[in-house]
Amino acid sequence: MQAFVAEHALSAGYVLVSQADQIILPRTRAVCSIGVVALHRDMSGAVDQKGIAVTLIHAGAHKIDANPCQPLPEAVHDQMQGQLETVRQLFAQTVAQSRGGRHNVAAALAQKQPCSAARTRLRPAWPTRRPREPSPSR
Repeated sequence: MQAFVAEHALSAGYVLVSQADQIILPRTRAVCSIGVVALHRDMSGAVDQKGIAVTLIHAGAHKIDANPCQPLPEAVHDQMQGQLETVRQLFAQTVAQSRGGRHNVAAALAQKQPCSAARTRLRPAWPTRRPREPSPSR
């Protein structure tokens, strides 16, 4: 299977193209970004300024964790951070396994350059062709 990257394969796009046997890249491409992002928007101050009272009615001890009507508790932040790191590790493992062992987990996680720097590279940062599996003996 071949994947063609018109210009960008970032984050989820990167994991998708990593599944191909061959990746076709333009010289100005951006193919990177093994990471995971979550967002918590604390709207409690804005709600208070407007004089709006928010009452959260819920069933379940953690049902309202990370809701935007309250500041994010440190314990919830830490739990979310741990979950994001778990997903990041899975992401790197998926890329490493699909690239036929030529792009290992440690190398995937060590990528620190911003994606914009990848655009100026003239050669792919990893082999663009996955090694073929040996044919079964007959």
